[in-house]
Amino acid sequence: MWGAPLRSGDCKLSGLVGGTLDKGPTLRLRSDGTAELLSRFFSTDDGDAWVVVRLVLLDRNGTTLFTFPRFSSPGTVTDNQVIDWIARLSFPAVFFSSVTGANMTYSC
Repeated sequence: MWGAPLRSGDCKLSGLVGGTLDKGPTLRLRSDGTAELLSRFFSTDDGDAWVVVRLVLLDRNGTTLFTFPRFSSPGTVTDNQVIDWIARLSFPAVFFSSVTGANMTYSC
């Protein structure tokens, strides 16, 4: 989980899970190699989307174990729209026990 909402331009990505609405998104990993990015996306403008340019899983030394392909949220269709967004992802399950962190590069 990111400790604070992420911002890019007039967009914000915050938490979706109860108790995280004032924090950043949560990346939930499972031992079978499935993952979810749980978030709430907000933009003041229509036609925006949150673009995850690069999301990596890291080990305890900060070494990249896996890089997810680029993905994005649904686009906003009205001004000041909030979208609850769950991105369903997958990664090689062999890395599960070695993951200690994640890093995201993003835009809106």
